[in-house]
Amino acid sequence: MDGLPEYMKVIYSKILDFYNELEVELRKDGQSYRVNYAKEVLKIPVRTYFKQAKWFNDGYIPTFEEYVQTASISIACSFIIVSSLVGMRGDVVTKEVFDWAMKESNKLVKASNLIGRLLNDMKSHKFEQERGHICSAVECYMKQYDNVSEEDVYDEFKRRMVEAWKDMNEEFMKLRMTTAAKAAAAAAANAVAVPLPVLLLPVNLVRIVELFYLYKDGFTLPHEVLKENITSLFFNPIPM
Repeated sequence: MDGLPEYMKVIYSKILDFYNELEVELRKDGQSYRVNYAKEVLKIPVRTYFKQAKWFNDGYIPTFEEYVQTASISIACSFIIVSSLVGMRGDVVTKEVFDWAMKESNKLVKASNLIGRLLNDMKSHKFEQERGHICSAVECYMKQYDNVSEEDVYDEFKRRMVEAWKDMNEEFMKLRMTTAAKAAAAAAANAVAVPLPVLLLPVNLVRIVELFYLYKDGFTLPHEVLKENITSLFFNPIPM
């Protein structure tokens, strides 16, 4: 911490305090090991933020493939998914489930990262470029492939998101069937039996991302995109 700027010391200190409190709470149920996963998954997007900051400072524009490899991680879907597992009660989440969620080859997490990144960049890149930001997937793609219009890029990204959704659905069903066949079949297939509440995390996260970004940049403009949803959910719910 001593090597950090003053403003970062405050942030880092609060993060450490939070994880220490979390570990004390989880130790009561013999689940303090979960905090190590939470810490490790936080480091992953932080490394990509550092890399993207270096790109910006150096004026470097990566290829589309290089950008997506880094920026799909910085959208932090994997961080949200693994962090959500930390707080799940009962025996639904095991060390094997955490290991499954942390794998770089995890198709559900990879697909959610890609969809989140492409949706974000399509809706936010113009505003971000105006205020000074690293190039987005749109700029990287247009620079790499000459004579491609912005609309062509959007069409290509939509196609890739459809394919990513197919990957998610296929992987979801495969793992769901494996889990339904119980531990013996899972072992025979050399697969982890992932419970349904865990499988739903990346799927529902992408649904939330689509709510944020399908029409506008809801993260930047929540008053235009999310206000009505939040009001309907928390302040004016439909009587049941």
